[in-house]
Amino acid sequence: MNPVAARDAPPPNLAAPPATVMADASAFQKWWDARDDAQADALIKASVCSVQHRVPFEFVVVPDGQPALELIDDEKLRAEVERSFLIMPAQVQQGVLRPLINCNAPPVNVSVRVFARVGRREWELGHLMCRAGRSSSWSQGFFPVVADAAPSTIDLIFRPDVRAAENTLDILSCWNREIVFKDVAVEDPSKQDR
Repeated sequence: MNPVAARDAPPPNLAAPPATVMADASAFQKWWDARDDAQADALIKASVCSVQHRVPFEFVVVPDGQPALELIDDEKLRAEVERSFLIMPAQVQQGVLRPLINCNAPPVNVSVRVFARVGRREWELGHLMCRAGRSSSWSQGFFPVVADAAPSTIDLIFRPDVRAAENTLDILSCWNREIVFKDVAVEDPSKQDR
């Protein structure tokens, strides 16, 4: 037997039906069902196995009303947490003000709601989360500004909000103090073009 020819032949479950079943619908259906069963058996034999893994882990059930995260209130970390944020000038584009925030390797996890304040009025911009020792950028928050009325500066306020961090598997603690960046510059390219 030629090994190449044997290898090139289709497996029985993919072969064309024999001529004897082609004229009889019920015989063809039986052949088809047997073919499907053979394919299913072949797949099960080739791909299904039973494996048992024992992975050591610990978990803690948190009582109702108690935070699932350890909240870090250590004021000694404040300066380092604040330094980990690079606040770029906010940009006005097509009537929308968008701040740009870079988070560069904070000493602790940070999970906050970001607000913009102009005078006494505040706008919630969205949620920012940055893992300890990692970096990320954020510019998804925005609020509309009236043409020719964009402020020259805004205050950015970071208020602790653990909701996003609680939905992760690897964040077990986060910063729990408000941070305010005052007088963040606002750049409006349309005013520079005039």
